[in-house]
Order: sequence, then structure tokens, then C-alpha cells
Amino acid sequence: MLSSSEILLIQNTILDPIYQNQLIDLHKKILLLKPTNLNFYTDASILNSQTNNISTGITWILENDIQIKFNASITYAPNSTRAELAVLIPLFLILPVNYHIYIHLDSLSTIQTLTNLIPYYHNSQTKQNNWDIIHILNYLTKLKNINYTTHKIKAHSNNTLHNIIDSLVKLGANKTNLKYNLDYFYLPTFFS
Repeated sequence: MLSSSEILLIQNTILDPIYQNQLIDLHKKILLLKPTNLNFYTDASILNSQTNNISTGITWILENDIQIKFNASITYAPNSTRAELAVLIPLFLILPVNYHIYIHLDSLSTIQTLTNLIPYYHNSQTKQNNWDIIHILNYLTKLKNINYTTHKIKAHSNNTLHNIIDSLVKLGANKTNLKYNLDYFYLPTFFS
């Protein structure tokens, strides 16, 4: 059986076979759902920032089916906006083409970045903070024709899904780092 282009994208960009298989399974589960009104709650957290054991966890969960969720650790993110943006890479990887989703997050800075810097023009924006993640997100949104609407939620609110992702992000911070084949995303190799 031939793999779909979305599955090949996951296999070509995710280095760890465990994360590859997890994301492929999540992609297949998304395909079974109606493609409308998919609401994802996302979060990231930098833990132990005042110690030598700094770790960054990322997570997302689908409100429509809370069994569709993902968490991981990423290489230390020096700021929360970088971590909050990084959450979206595995999310966009599992989405089929031509989807419009709703992203609920507690970071106004991330919402502003998503609103103001995508589409991304790498000739002029490689000096922006987090330009590499912005480039990857822009690449994925164009490649897969992904559209999204962001929604700001209150941090540490008594929202049930936000409470679930709050605990998932802490678990994710203790997992193996999620690593990408960055060559596949055609990151610019120059800085102007």
C-alpha cells in the first residue's frame, strides 16, 4: 500500500520512529472525523528554568475527540513564544490538506506572531525572533493549504481542556526531544 503524501511528510520530517508512528496514527484518526469545526487547545511550558535541568514541553489536544492528543519535549526554548509556536509544527504535520482549524492558546504574543508574520517572506524576516519556526509553519500552511483561526484563552483558568493540556505539557517535558529533519523544510541558508 502506498503512503499518502501527509504520511510521507511525517516520515521525512520527524527523526524519531516512535514520534513518527504516533503522529501517523493521529493523522489517521483525524481523517475519520468530520473536517469542520476542529478545535485544538495548545500549550507549552518551560520547566526548571532556574536550574541545569531546563526542559520544554509542548502539547495539544483536540476538543472534538480528547483521545487525539500529543505531547513531547523540545530542545530548550529561550522564550515562551518560541515554545508556543513549536507546538504547532507537529499539529500541522498531522492535518490533512485543505483543513481549517481553530487554535485555542493562552499566549497573546504567539497569536500576534501568527497573525503578523505568516505569510512569511524569508528575505526580509530572517532577523525576526523565531524566524526558523515561522518559516516551517509557513511552509506547512502553504504546502497543505492549512487555514486557522486563533482564539485567546485565559492562562491558568478553570477551563477543563486547558487544565488537561496543562498536565500533558508537564508530562511532555520529560519525554525524549522531538527532532526534525530541518533540511526538508528548506530553511534559508543565508542571513541578510
